[in-house]
Amino acid sequence: MFRVYLFLLTLLVTNFTQASELKMRYGSLHLPQAPSGWEMSHQLFGFDYVLFSPKSHGQRSSLSFQSDGVKVTHEFDLTEVSEYKKIKEEWAKKKGIELLRFHPPSVIENKYHHQVQSFSFEYRHNNHQYLETSVYVNCRSHLVMLKSLLLVKNRAHTEQINRIIERLDCEF
Repeated sequence: MFRVYLFLLTLLVTNFTQASELKMRYGSLHLPQAPSGWEMSHQLFGFDYVLFSPKSHGQRSSLSFQSDGVKVTHEFDLTEVSEYKKIKEEWAKKKGIELLRFHPPSVIENKYHHQVQSFSFEYRHNNHQYLETSVYVNCRSHLVMLKSLLLVKNRAHTEQINRIIERLDCEF
């Protein structure tokens, strides 16, 4: 069954090597050239787009993109993540996952002056340690959500993901 899933996933994934415009359900995202070997899939796992790294340590890192048309009408501040932590703790308990640590929220402004807030946590599942990061971009007063997931062993992919976020632009 897992091999069938991987085969279908391979069919859905397309090469993504040049700067691209991603037509979302709401608006468009403009991404820089993806790192060599990374591939883009459309409408997968409930996300508008998912960008996959080449396989490393037996797994592929991912960066997912979602825009639901949510307008940012107030001060954009996700630095209080206690509710998120509570939800993740319940999720981990239900799935038998060991939460290792939460990383504090960070706020940056990217190249196009979009405010980017993110927070992440690490967990262990089936003898693998993962880093999951939630990223929220205030993109021309619209909220765009990104999520990255990678093996901690593949932490080098974080640099590549951060370069994409740094150069992310949009139209609404």
